[in-house]
Amino acid sequence: MKGSKAIGSRIRVHREALGMSQEELACACHVSRQTISSWENAKTLPDIQTVASLANIFDIELEELVSDEEARVAKRISADRRELKLLWIVLLGIAILYFPVDKLLEDKTYQGNLSLVIMLLFLAALAATIGRIAFLTRKHHLSNDVEVGDYMLGDIKKGSADRADSSFASFVKRNYFIISIIVGMLFWFVLDVVFALSESLPATIAFAVLWIVLEILLDPSHPLKEALSNKKHRE
Repeated sequence: MKGSKAIGSRIRVHREALGMSQEELACACHVSRQTISSWENAKTLPDIQTVASLANIFDIELEELVSDEEARVAKRISADRRELKLLWIVLLGIAILYFPVDKLLEDKTYQGNLSLVIMLLFLAALAATIGRIAFLTRKHHLSNDVEVGDYMLGDIKKGSADRADSSFASFVKRNYFIISIIVGMLFWFVLDVVFALSESLPATIAFAVLWIVLEILLDPSHPLKEALSNKKHRE
C-alpha cells in the first residue's frame, strides 16, 4: 500500500533525525523492535493512536507524519482490525454458551415454542457474527487463517485471494476460511445430534483440533504447508 510506505519512510526519517535506534523508539512506544521495523518497511501500519504517540515523540505535528487521507486509512484499518478481534471473541463466547444452552433446552420447562425461540436466537447471533467476519475477510482479501491472524496483528498487506476469477473453484479458494468454519460447525451440530458430542468437553476439543488440522491439509496453498515444504527442501 502506497500510504503505508509513506508513513513508514517518514517514521524512519524522523527517528534517524533524532538519532534514535529502533530499540529506543520501540521502548518509547511500548512495542517491540520488530514492530518498528515492520512499520518502516511498510509491512504493518501503526494504528491512529500510535501515530499520534509517534508525533509526540518526534515533537512534530500529526500532519507531518500522515496526510488526511492516510489518517483516514489508518483509522479505517484500525477500526476493522478491532472489530475483527471483537467478532472472534463473540464467536468464541457463542461456542462456549452452546453447552449451557443445550443443557437448558433439555429441561422440560423449556420445551415447545420457547425452546424454538431460544435456538433461533442462538442461531441468528451465530449467523450474524459469521456473516460480519466473512464481510471483513472479503473486504481485505483474506482467504485463510494465517492471513486473518496476520491482519489482526497489524499486517496490512493485501491477502492472496484473487477477485478477478469468477469460477466456482476460485470462489471456494477466496472464501475457504469462512466456508471451513461454516462446514465445521454444521458437521459438529450433526455429530452432536447423533452422538451427543457436546456432553463430552474433551471430545469437543478433539473435534476442534482435528478440524483445524483438516482445514490446513485440504488447503493446497496454505502458508503453513508451504513453509513446511520449503523447510523440507532446504534440509
